[in-house]
Amino acid sequence: MSEHWCAIHEAVFFKKGKMRGYAHPVQDTAGNDVGWCNEDGEPEPIPEEHKAEIAAKASEIAPQELGMWWKELGNRIGDGSLEKDYPKAHVKIRVQYYKKLSEVTGVSFKE
Repeated sequence: MSEHWCAIHEAVFFKKGKMRGYAHPVQDTAGNDVGWCNEDGEPEPIPEEHKAEIAAKASEIAPQELGMWWKELGNRIGDGSLEKDYPKAHVKIRVQYYKKLSEVTGVSFKE
């Protein structure tokens, strides 16, 4: 968990990819992103009363992200790139994928 905390917006700063520093998106009252808040100076520690809430949020996966992940995995199984990238584990991954897909959709797949 990040120890970079924005006391003004009560949000966690993050840094990924090509970001030069820690920041977080700022949202309006409707929840739309309207800009960024950049961290200045030394990071503030996350207050104890917010740590449990932030940890729970971090462990959740948004439904659209999960759907995109399933679609990407299906594409990789279909085009053979999964086998190329994971030569020892691709069969196990493929079997688990179809078992879970069968549970979710109610459609049975042949192995």
